[in-house]
Amino acid sequence: MLKLGLAKKPRSIGVSNYSIPKLKRILALDGPKPVINQVECHVGFRQEALVAFCQAQGVHVTAYCPLGRPDGSVPLGPGEVTPLEEPIVLEIAKRLGKSPGQVLLRYLTMRGLSVVPKSVHAVRLAENMDCTQGWSLSVEDVEMLKVIPQRRIVMGKFYVGPKFTFKTLEDLWDA
Repeated sequence: MLKLGLAKKPRSIGVSNYSIPKLKRILALDGPKPVINQVECHVGFRQEALVAFCQAQGVHVTAYCPLGRPDGSVPLGPGEVTPLEEPIVLEIAKRLGKSPGQVLLRYLTMRGLSVVPKSVHAVRLAENMDCTQGWSLSVEDVEMLKVIPQRRIVMGKFYVGPKFTFKTLEDLWDA
């Protein structure tokens, strides 16, 4: 991609699931820098350090799974709930007259992120579009959301293995 960028073929390049160490490596190379990094990000996995680093470098962050993957494909442990079911989210949504999904999306857009929520329901699609229309979360709301436990829900097992660039999850996530 960098070679294509030097040849002026693409207008811009983006990356997905790049950690700070991976971003540092690509930013140090000659050529165009990525303008966007698409990563898992939601109230239950805020990625504060990564988002701050990207913003400082002028790399926009797009959040995938911004609702915390509510489709049930990730097993929950005992006592765990999805971000859509978090009592704090439900309390804020009720007080504001918004859906839990709208609260979760607004939280991310207020941080300057773009979001890619998935829905096939017309009502939810309309609600998603309303996440930036004339309302916001208070400072107190945001602080309340910051106590939600953090955990990755996209483990990335489908990105690793002998035939892939990353052989282990530790290689993929730099951890």
